[in-house]
Amino acid sequence: MSSMKSPIIGPRTLVLCFDGTDEQFQNTNVIKLFSLLEKDSDEQLVYYQPGIGTYAAPGVMAGIRKWFAKLADQAVAWYLDIHVMRGSVLPSTFILTCVNCLNQVMGGYSFLMQNYRQGDRICLIGFSRGAYTARALAGMVHKVKQVGFAYNIYKQTGKTNVNLATDFRQTFSKPIPIDFVGCWDTISSVGLLFSKHFPFTIGNSSIKYFRHALSLDEHRARFQPNLYHRVSPSAKAARKDPEHSSYPEKSPTSPGPETDVLEVWFPGCHTDIGGGTTPSPKLGSNTPSLSDITLHWMIRQMVITQCGVIFNNDSLTAAGIPLSMLSTTASDKNALIEMRNTDKKVLMDDDSSSLPSPLYSPAAAKEDARDAIQPLHDSLKTTPVWWILEIFPFVLSWQDESGVWHRDWRWNLGRPRRIYSPVVNLHITVRERMEDESLKYTPRAVWKNKPDAVWCY
Repeated sequence: MSSMKSPIIGPRTLVLCFDGTDEQFQNTNVIKLFSLLEKDSDEQLVYYQPGIGTYAAPGVMAGIRKWFAKLADQAVAWYLDIHVMRGSVLPSTFILTCVNCLNQVMGGYSFLMQNYRQGDRICLIGFSRGAYTARALAGMVHKVKQVGFAYNIYKQTGKTNVNLATDFRQTFSKPIPIDFVGCWDTISSVGLLFSKHFPFTIGNSSIKYFRHALSLDEHRARFQPNLYHRVSPSAKAARKDPEHSSYPEKSPTSPGPETDVLEVWFPGCHTDIGGGTTPSPKLGSNTPSLSDITLHWMIRQMVITQCGVIFNNDSLTAAGIPLSMLSTTASDKNALIEMRNTDKKVLMDDDSSSLPSPLYSPAAAKEDARDAIQPLHDSLKTTPVWWILEIFPFVLSWQDESGVWHRDWRWNLGRPRRIYSPVVNLHITVRERMEDESLKYTPRAVWKNKPDAVWCY
């Protein structure tokens, strides 16, 4: 009598997508990328969480309450706890929505704990505060890894709680690496006046590859970029950080390998980086948009890093993304080109004609050149209500290794983002947009010191 053998189950890729829009299923890059993923495969499981959902029960005042809740959440991440822990999952072709309060609170994290098998690869994708949510989830996986009261342990960032989280992790959990975190213009704004960062959302050694597309032209007060900063070696070193965002917490856990980090600045405002402003195009229409530049860049980075994400070729073709656009290899790595000073004259005089083609296919270059000259979407111009927060003072906060927060009061008044890094990664489309004389484009962001620019594809 022959015995029945159990099927051999190989490792899978778990792809979790966190949106940042104020409505479900708008045309953000998260939605676009999600639509390109292979969903009918035993080798991949995908998950989608909308940004801001319904905050008020049905009723006469529901519309007003919902509008206020959306504005509050966009401004100060009022409902961040819910975003971190709720979501929808597509195990095949159906959307399964969390139906009770516990699942809404624990959705995103419990999805990983319920589905992760040893050897699986985890990729987290997000835009805006959805990107912050993705990084917060990565931090939670890094810090405690256990469902239930783990989230309450995670979100407390004092030194005593670090030891508690470590003990909890060693007792109940196994280390789980995150293969890839891809973010479009991460912002946090946690708290109305006193902003705090959740643990390990700035730096996290459990992440293998971190890729971040940033906006050069966004200038709203509550949309300050949340850059990736590795853990500072000491409180003294953290105090010297001009952005006040290096997390100096000394975790007793053994450090993992250093994260491969690439953050690149692109032309455009917040939604020009993460999408959601332009209406959804008809299938195959391939409507040009600034946000498509960062979408294509993120897809290439996922291919370059070999993080295990599986795309559906038919979906790529239907979306007007030529497969040749993905013709990069792992050896291309970060696709850094050359260094130049960031003075406008030097940028304009730069000759990129000799750039190596394997890093950037002709199809990709053609698409990006077309998208680079599309209109920007400045919310301070189109939605003047945002100016209320520009005249409101706000506080940026950071915490040293003793659990003490340090605060800086600021008035933004529509001022541009400041870039403090000595070397800045700029996408080649910045130069292409500047070359179009009809646009008269100069990046809005200002450099505290004139750094060198590393041109990226």
